[in-house]
Amino acid sequence: MTSDLRTATSPASSNVPHRRRISPRTLSAILIIAILVSGILLAWRWAAARELPPGTYYEYQIQRWELQSMERPDDPLVWATLGGLYEAAGAEAKSERAYRKALELDPGNVAALMHIAEREQAEGEFDRARERLQLAADSLPQGSAYLLYYRIGLLEEEVGRDPEAIAAYEKSIEERSSYWNAHFRLALLYERAGELDKARESISRAAAFAAAEPEVIEVLERLGAAVPDMQTPIDMTGADDE
Repeated sequence: MTSDLRTATSPASSNVPHRRRISPRTLSAILIIAILVSGILLAWRWAAARELPPGTYYEYQIQRWELQSMERPDDPLVWATLGGLYEAAGAEAKSERAYRKALELDPGNVAALMHIAEREQAEGEFDRARERLQLAADSLPQGSAYLLYYRIGLLEEEVGRDPEAIAAYEKSIEERSSYWNAHFRLALLYERAGELDKARESISRAAAFAAAEPEVIEVLERLGAAVPDMQTPIDMTGADDE
């Protein structure tokens, strides 16, 4: 799932290791890869327990859900699940058809909207992809759409719409204040816009939740922002329950 992050070029502290900036498209791809790797590990464990080839897991699950699609042809959950299984098994054409069927049955199906938005973004249909991501976000309960708003922010950055990206990241934070990635992206956008006070505030908030992240440390030092006092209570509204 998915252009160069235009970050400030101010020199970082010599004490901070240099790290290559990652593009929004690459960040989205990393998220997708993480999901696929989890699925592969699950498949391997399932198959290993039965002394079967790893691919057998997907074959088994696909057969199971194909039967479900015949028994429940009007259930969008069945088709969205099949879409994910086909995608994990590398059957892209079948995956696309299954997701499209899910969306036909339920225009607010989040999994289908995200998959099709990813495809449209890769093909340069940014406005259409954004509409789908927004619809997916609107379909989720309050506090659950922070990742979708973050994806919208990355998309807006990719097409150079920084004000819209800022609004999307702020919405992501509104949904989950502990999501440090959105604070971090805001800091870079504010820095690029020359709004250094806002940039310092945002990177300090990112550091409150991800103080050990090298890129956060780098920007903290570059901006001369205050390192948050970890003894001071942090607003955890919307934070993960851990």
